[in-house]
Amino acid sequence: CRKCGRSEFFTLKNRRGPNRGPDAPVFDISRIDPIRADLDVDRLRDAAFDALCFAQQGGSGALERTATQVDPGRVFVDEFERALSVLGHLELERDPRTMQVTRWDVTPPTLSERTKGGYFLAGFRSRRMLEELKQRVNDLDGTVSVESQSESFGPSVVLVEGIDEEGARAVAAQLPGSPEHRVVVQPEAARALTAVLPPLSAVADCLVADHPLPAAQKVERWDSRTARWNLVDSSNSAGYYRLYSLRPWYVIRTAENIDNGQVTIADARLIKHIAALREGEPLVGYDCEKEVLYMPIGADLPGLYGRAAVLASGFLPVIDQGVLAYRHIPPDLAFALMARLES
Repeated sequence: CRKCGRSEFFTLKNRRGPNRGPDAPVFDISRIDPIRADLDVDRLRDAAFDALCFAQQGGSGALERTATQVDPGRVFVDEFERALSVLGHLELERDPRTMQVTRWDVTPPTLSERTKGGYFLAGFRSRRMLEELKQRVNDLDGTVSVESQSESFGPSVVLVEGIDEEGARAVAAQLPGSPEHRVVVQPEAARALTAVLPPLSAVADCLVADHPLPAAQKVERWDSRTARWNLVDSSNSAGYYRLYSLRPWYVIRTAENIDNGQVTIADARLIKHIAALREGEPLVGYDCEKEVLYMPIGADLPGLYGRAAVLASGFLPVIDQGVLAYRHIPPDLAFALMARLES
């Protein structure tokens, strides 16, 4: 009783009497088909990108919700977000104090020229656009194909082959779309982007260097010589750290900000290449015969450096013989990218 505090106990009524409710239904799950039996991962990734093209822009929550429809894991969400960025499909805006994505926009549709010839479609796309593209390219005796990114995290790549730059511009002019969705042609896309990239040291100088030291349950330090994270007791010495709390923080500690209890904020890939630059331990190598730019797994080229390498072929890097490999990178492009990462 709420007023006097008295308590009394009563036996439960017989639930098996004539007035009992209906029995709970029983399902034989062995006779139920899996929900995704007819859907492969490529189609799911393509559907997720189609949803983003429909929305065209949004905040980090919308991007994450779309990605989790394919795979709810945190790793997939991060990799899908990065894949769309380096492929030139999305422009990402980040909070400089946390390095977290705050906004995204689908880029205008662009026929980006590949280093080995032909083009791939970056940015906005729709079913109607792809149908028109195929028809117009076929009229010029070219071909349009859709190829999987295989084990990578991005949507399928739309390849246009068998036409030159003049033909590409003629096709682009005939494709439907509003003014902001008119298809444009970008010759030598990878080289054009590489030519305007700043040296990595300039990027490092722009990072927020006065962020309070985050609390951490576990601390790891990056070793550029072995390209590994090693567990340490604290982050009280100069170096490059991964701090685990509610989420991982990637921070740089210098003699100056240690005294102030502060850190420089970076992201998982950028911090490794900054460490390689400052410690003189290059992470990036190049195979001239295979035209492959390679680095340790997990040390993908950061930001627009990664986009420049991916624009060369339209394909995301793959794991090959224990390293991460960017394919179809001609020597001049490889050395230009390495020069910017090492200066």
